Amino acid sequence: MLPRSLHVGVPSSHVAWAGGGVRLLAEEVAWVKEEGVRRAGVSSFGVSGTNAHVIVEEAPVEELVGEPGDELGLGGGQAAASGNGSGAGPVVVAWDRLSAVSGQESAPIPGETSVLMPVPVVVSGASGAGLEATAARWAGFLRDQQDQHEERGQEGERDRRDQDGRGDGAGSGGSGVSVVDVGVAAGAGRAGLEHRAVVLARDTAELAGLLEEVAGGREPSGVVRGVASGDPGVVFAFPGQGTQWVGMGARLLAESPVFASRLAECAQALGPFVDFDVLAVARGDAGAASLERVEVVQPVSWAVMVSLAAVWEAVGVRPSAVVGHSQGEVAAACVAGVLSLADGARVVAERSRIIAASLSGAGAMAAVALSPEQVQERLDADPAWGGVSVAAVNGPASVVVSGGTAAVENLVHTWQGQGVRVRRIAVDYASHSVQVEQVREELIAALDGIVPGAGRVPFYSTVRGEVVAGGELGAQYWYWNLRLPVGFAGVVEQLVSEGRGVVVEVSAHPVLGVGVQEIVEAAGGTVVGSLRRGEGGLGRFLESVGRVFVCGVGVDWPAVFAGSGGRGVAGLPTYAFQRRRFWLEGGARAGSGSGSGVVGHPLVGSSVVVAGSGEAVLSGRISVAGSGWVADHGVGSVVVFPGAGWVELAVCAGGVVGVPVVEELALLAPLVLPGAATEAGVGVPSGGGGSGSAGSGSGSAGGSGSGSPGSVDVQVRVLEAGSGSGGRRGVEMYARPTPTRGRSNANGQQQDQGNGHERDQYGNGDRIEVRGGDEEDTRGRDQDGDGDRAGVDGGGWVCHARGVLAPDDPATPDASGMGDPGSDAAGFAGGVWPPAGAREVELAGLYGELADRGYGYGPAFQGLMRAWRRGGEVFAEVELAEAEAEQAHRFGVHPALLDAALHASS
Repeated sequence: MLPRSLHVGVPSSHVAWAGGGVRLLAEEVAWVKEEGVRRAGVSSFGVSGTNAHVIVEEAPVEELVGEPGDELGLGGGQAAASGNGSGAGPVVVAWDRLSAVSGQESAPIPGETSVLMPVPVVVSGASGAGLEATAARWAGFLRDQQDQHEERGQEGERDRRDQDGRGDGAGSGGSGVSVVDVGVAAGAGRAGLEHRAVVLARDTAELAGLLEEVAGGREPSGVVRGVASGDPGVVFAFPGQGTQWVGMGARLLAESPVFASRLAECAQALGPFVDFDVLAVARGDAGAASLERVEVVQPVSWAVMVSLAAVWEAVGVRPSAVVGHSQGEVAAACVAGVLSLADGARVVAERSRIIAASLSGAGAMAAVALSPEQVQERLDADPAWGGVSVAAVNGPASVVVSGGTAAVENLVHTWQGQGVRVRRIAVDYASHSVQVEQVREELIAALDGIVPGAGRVPFYSTVRGEVVAGGELGAQYWYWNLRLPVGFAGVVEQLVSEGRGVVVEVSAHPVLGVGVQEIVEAAGGTVVGSLRRGEGGLGRFLESVGRVFVCGVGVDWPAVFAGSGGRGVAGLPTYAFQRRRFWLEGGARAGSGSGSGVVGHPLVGSSVVVAGSGEAVLSGRISVAGSGWVADHGVGSVVVFPGAGWVELAVCAGGVVGVPVVEELALLAPLVLPGAATEAGVGVPSGGGGSGSAGSGSGSAGGSGSGSPGSVDVQVRVLEAGSGSGGRRGVEMYARPTPTRGRSNANGQQQDQGNGHERDQYGNGDRIEVRGGDEEDTRGRDQDGDGDRAGVDGGGWVCHARGVLAPDDPATPDASGMGDPGSDAAGFAGGVWPPAGAREVELAGLYGELADRGYGYGPAFQGLMRAWRRGGEVFAEVELAEAEAEQAHRFGVHPALLDAALHASS
């Protein structure tokens, strides 16, 4: 449709409408399809005469991939689905053959129990909370879609196909929205933020359920979660023998054109060197050559590994280095671009042929769970093990030995009897041992003429223990590859030490073992497999793709969904922002030209000694903008400056004037930050007995006028020491809303033009009110009724706290005293934690209960982690939230930390 022109009254007389071939559209009109591609120009004319003009063009027609009846998917192997994905390169998934889209079950494959492929849906957030909130929104959206679909009476039409043959009902779970559509919308249309999850679901009903699990902070089967921290660098690791299983390539041959195409190329390259059908072995066909034969298993494993690497690269996961274990180095060299496919096929086929013909039946190998040093010490200590040597070092406590059959069998039996974990490996030859020397000339001659290239990816040699230039991987190298020990563990250590954080084992089943995992995870990295025995389809592979994605590896999700027909979901909810405030850190005001000194504390910035007396006054400003943690301390629906904050101000003032010990402190009136409200907005319970919220008043409530939410000026007054006081000095702390001259604030409070202080809602300018359960006016009296008044002066300043500061007394015992040296408390001070005899207190729901009582503690103040009780004593562990912990060094004791310690007595 062509939309009507907006705001058209009388057409301009300066345009030649009749002769120019243009007209204004008073109503929408159909855009008739003519020959060629539709294009339109959209203009936006600014008042200044600037014109923004955008040319839009219709989307290209989607092309389905693959040809019907093409069992291997080779016909679609190089096709590009121009309507999805990157639009280039081979197609990863044969979507038209998978039941999650077509609604038809795939043919059963030997060894597989599932015939449905789960679809990957990516969810991410800037934080864990953002991820979970977004997942909750998406789950709710899908549940709503299901309900609406059922209301329209369309339940049971999952297999209905629409006029274009796309099959919108497939994978919809009765919602009318396809799980593939959601996957496309999430993978192609949303940013990949730091906190990530990949959900694998077969329809939207399953997807909604798994998203609800993510929203609850859980990671069930079908969900992978992680935190990305930059590009971790990917290593493709190709193992040796042991990854094989019957039918290991069957599912991917049917489901992935990329895999099928590459495996066919490998089979063709192997053709001149083998006497069996490589594809039949990979599929597990009846009558195919046996994987028990070394000359069969090694070439087929090589072909499967090279083809799996092609699928990894097709989804955008490309290695920054490759490494191989024994025969796995042949696949690594091909993927690195060092060996051509023809030369790689020749190396693996001739190598395995010579092993079968000349070495089989004469040797054995065993895996030993000891360090290389321990194994070598045992071998050297007993002449019975002559001829047995270390064949491979796979990890800190994972070693393979190799030698004559009788010697290895005797070693296994003896060492097992000594409590060593050791087992025979299912081979009948002794590679990486002295026995290999007898085939040296034959192997080098068979490989004469291979031409290694420079390569495109660094090749880390487990023969030499270093990066090897591609040109050095000639016939001689491949002899040493079979003869020398495999230094796999050392090379993996080098790779991770260089900053590579994800090792992908490119094989039909992971076998590199715990040793490699220990090395990589100790460096903060991750090891990810590709397939597993009995799970050889795209479902398992895409779960592996999800695992590398949540680690921070880039994935080309559009390439994954190319050819799927997925068109996104227009109504899929946007990101669930956490509504956190990020005010610029405002420094406390410092004096200028007034003889004042700079304090540099987050709450007060300047100090001045009053002329003619020993008094000192510290000044500053407190606001949600400058001290965001304050907003997390609420009573009722208002933000109240915490009592622990007054303690911190007293300590700061005492430190400035040399009396750093707070001996006494009385809180006279709550300081409600004007214009600020708690996020929770919890109510104040009745019968609070004076513990409720403070009403509006000058200095403790009312609107801000400062242009910054919740801004108040504070002054801390340290009085002159009296005679006979022992150096003790009184301290008084005042506050008032930051004045803005000559205006009314947001709450309608009138501001005096003369002195700039605000008048409260009663118009008297000097009232503070604390409302308890009976809302009795307690003006002029504190909560305990002793008449210790919250003083109000004529400038709008309210005294909120008063106390006594004392000099530091070296004789005062520190925390290590803890009472009598023989007491249990003294034992705690000696390092026993939690204290002996203390019973842990359950804290679950504590902050919820406090909220119900009217105390709104946000994240910054929810620092009580654990607590114990022993008689009348309470012991607690408290910690600051991350943002507050970063600023803790600027305080004596951060108010949020001290406040959390007091929660243990709640």
